[in-house]
This record gives sequence, structure tokens and C-alpha cells, in this order.
Amino acid sequence: MGIYADMKIVSSLEKMRPMDELPGTDIKKITALKGENVNFQVYVKIAERLTLPVTVESELSKYATLYQVRDTIVDFIWFCDEDVITDKPGIMPDILIPLSDQNGYYSASRYGSCMWVNIKLPEDIGAGEYDFMVHFGEDCASVSIEVVDAVLEENTLKYTQWFHPDCIASTHNVAMYSDEHWKLIENYMLLAKETGINMVLTPVLPLNLDTDRGFNVKRPDCSLTDITVINGTYSFGFDRLGRYIDLALKCGMQYFEISHLYHAGGAEWCINIEADVDGERKYIFDSSMRADTEEYVGFLKAFVPALTSFLKDKGVFDKCYFHISDEPNKNNIDIYEYANKQIKPLFEGRPLMDALSEVDFVERGLMDVAVAEIAHIEDFINKDFEEKWCYYCCGDWDKVSNRLLFMPSYRNRIIGLQIYKYGFDGFLHWGYNFTYVSGSMFDINPYVSQSSSNMFPSGDAASVYPSKNGAYPSIRALVFKEAIEDIQLCRTLEKYIGKERVVELIDKEAGMNLTFKDYPRNAEFLPRLADKMRQMIKELSK
Repeated sequence: MGIYADMKIVSSLEKMRPMDELPGTDIKKITALKGENVNFQVYVKIAERLTLPVTVESELSKYATLYQVRDTIVDFIWFCDEDVITDKPGIMPDILIPLSDQNGYYSASRYGSCMWVNIKLPEDIGAGEYDFMVHFGEDCASVSIEVVDAVLEENTLKYTQWFHPDCIASTHNVAMYSDEHWKLIENYMLLAKETGINMVLTPVLPLNLDTDRGFNVKRPDCSLTDITVINGTYSFGFDRLGRYIDLALKCGMQYFEISHLYHAGGAEWCINIEADVDGERKYIFDSSMRADTEEYVGFLKAFVPALTSFLKDKGVFDKCYFHISDEPNKNNIDIYEYANKQIKPLFEGRPLMDALSEVDFVERGLMDVAVAEIAHIEDFINKDFEEKWCYYCCGDWDKVSNRLLFMPSYRNRIIGLQIYKYGFDGFLHWGYNFTYVSGSMFDINPYVSQSSSNMFPSGDAASVYPSKNGAYPSIRALVFKEAIEDIQLCRTLEKYIGKERVVELIDKEAGMNLTFKDYPRNAEFLPRLADKMRQMIKELSK
């Protein structure tokens, strides 16, 4: 093997920390359908430090992106159960830096490190076996990739991770909606699309998520709407919103998640809104003001119809989903119901969706699309909705799926099978690129803290890392994309044998009735099941 003490092809579900024991299995063959993403890692450990040029020898090389896997900081662990990698602060592999940003070089380590390989197979690629060889200087790691003569079904899952334009401006130190900011927004959106996101949070009013109230704390204003008040009459300009929509469509976004109209936590409070009032720039509402007032309701009854009219003119109204307030609870259900009755008719039949952990809102008929917290999914799973959605966040710990840094990657990816089995239409996660402390008192460097400065479990607030001209993906983001493709794989097999038999296969291979809390706790189950499905598709498609 030359200078290398160890070199192996390992699963994308392995998180190889420095000095971890190397998995015994050296993967020799991988199967995939046409249109599928192939992910694996090349583990390298050497006796000395070296930075070497990397080249790929394969007919698939033009479809491949190589990443140096870098460690990030696990600085805060809020909770943990028995199914975690560690319960102590430290470091964890997660940052994926394209080797193209390192001039094609890979930095090896005597402690052991990984290079991540992502191969995006086109739908028109020829079936058959392809050798894929990765050369590190004079040494080489190789794997055979069998492409099955069947095309992966298109994705139908709606997937949003909250996109924070204000955090982009703060992190990269550029002026809000300057030319530099718009270019960064585009690059962040393109990466979002690459990681499976197809719905984008659209801040038609300032984002007040994770912002304390009562302390005059205001996030930078990233509203896409210009508001003018002359002699008490509102008018609205949507030029920035139009540019944002056009850019999102260009980047591959299919749906628009219209930002919340009330402060988070139940619709009791206004959000911070600035306007030009008779020639003077000032706040017309802020989060210290109650929202169940004639003034605020009157503002919304002027704003929402103007907004919906513009969205219709842009041709995207039927792709929009609307929010009232994030994560309301039973203590403020009455005020939420009041807001619902005032505002819902203005949506003209488009779905109202909010994240929920308490089913009382559903029982009162206050939600078209309840985005159910998966830790409480049993309360929602048999309810009748226009669409079934779920989400997780830092509050979910009871054995359910999540992408927190200290959790194994199979616990991230398993949600794909769960979503498929139980027929969910959409998934929401709040932390695409949130880089403020909880409460938004100040911004943080995600390379220094992955917990928003000890406010969330590490890894909850962001799935990407800022780069010079945009952002880098994470292991967690690409593994979740694998979860989405697991759904597509199930749907591909379903064409041949029906969903009931696909679910039977999942449970049989799992050795249990797979639920949101009960699933195999190992890194072997998901790749093994996926390979079996591909081989079945191969035989059935002849």
C-alpha cells in the first residue's frame, strides 16, 4: 500500500473521528439506479503528514465531486440517550470542503481522516459496472459501481430548511440586498437545491424567529417588502420579493414558504416591522406590542391581499404555503384561534401550516397542514390533513431521528423510510444557516460554535458552513439527501410490487415494525436494504 498505514472505502454513514478504530469492512462494490447519488468515503491513515494531489480514474469522473472531510466543534450537548456517538464535547467530522477549493489536494493525517466522494449519476447513463479509482499520489483506492438499468423515481417530498438571508449578510459582512448579498444568496440557494431542499423560506416581512422580545432585540431587517404609510394609508412595494422569487426559481426551488405573520410562540405578539411613515423611517410595530389589536389586524388585512395579488401576478401563488406563528402551544391557543379567524380567509384557500407538538390545534380545526414534531407524531399520524408534514428540532430527543452532531448518521438517514412508510408529504427543519445566538442578541461564527453559543444542541442550527463565496455542505446535509433518495427508491420498487409489499420488506429486513422510535441502531441496515431493493428492481425491470 506504499506510504499509507490504512486505506479503505467506507460507508457514508460512518463518522470517522481522529483515532477511531477503522471499520472492518472495505467496500468493494456499490449499486445504484440511474439518476441516483452515490456517496462513500475513502479513509486514509498515514505514518506522517502529507498533502497530496488527488485524481480520479473512471468513466464516472465527470459526475464526481470530492470533498476533504474536516472536523467541526461539538461544544454543547443538551441531552442524549443511549444512541449517541459521544456525550462529551469534542470534535466530529462534518464539514465537506470541495477539493477544487484546495487546488485538487488532500491533506492526509497520521490520526486518520476521510475524503468524501459524491457521484451524481445522470438518468441517461448506461447500465453496467464501472471501476472508480481514486489516486492519492502513487497510491490508489478503488471500488466497483454497478448501475442498474432503471431510473430512480422523481422526488415528491416537499422539503424546507429555513433559509435566513439576514444571517448570510451578517456572516459575510455585506450590506443587506447589495449585489454581493444577492450573489451569496444565489450560491446558498444552489447548495440548498443540491442537498434536496425544494421549498424556500421567503421573508415577506422581517424574520422574528428565535428573537427575544421585550429587550429591544431586533434581527437585521431582511424583509422583501417596502412599506410606506402616508396619512395612515398603507402601500407596499414588492420589487425585492420579485427578484427573490425569480432567483429561487432559477436555483431550482419549487415552493415558497411565506414567513410568519406573528411572533413565534403563539400569535400573541407583533413582529418588528419598519416603514417609511410620512417621510420618516420608523418602527410601526414591534415585539413588545400585542397582536390582537385593531391596528395590527388592520395592517395584515391590508398587507396580505396586496401580497397574494403580487404572488398571483408572479405565477407562484399556487406554490405558496403560509404561516401564522411558529410552535404555538395550548397556553395561547385562544389567541392563535383569534388570529386564525382574522387572517386565514386572506390566504384564499392556500394551506396554512405551522410547526406543532400539541394536537389541540388540529382538534379545533386551526391547521390545514400541521407540521408535527416527530417526538409527538403518534398524536398526529392518523389525523386527516390536506398534506402530512413532520419536523424535528432541538426538543426531539426521545429516540427519534435527528441530525445533531453527536448522533450517528444512520439516525439522520432513517427518517426517509419512516416518511415513506407512514405517507408523509413534507419535512421541515429550521436550521439551514442560522448563525445568531438564540434570541438574536448577537451573531456567532459557526466554525467556533455549532450550538449558537451553547443555546442549542450542537448541529441543530445549521447544516452548511460559510465559505469564501457561499457555503460548504455538511455530512449531515448529504446524509439527509440520501434519506430523500431512500424514499425515491421505495417508490421505484413500489411501481413493481405495490407499497404494501415494500413496507413488508422494510419491516422484514429491519426485524421489527419500523416506527418513528423503533428502528435498527446500526450503520449496516440502510445500505443493505437499499441494495436489496435495487437488485429486486433490476430483476423486475427486465
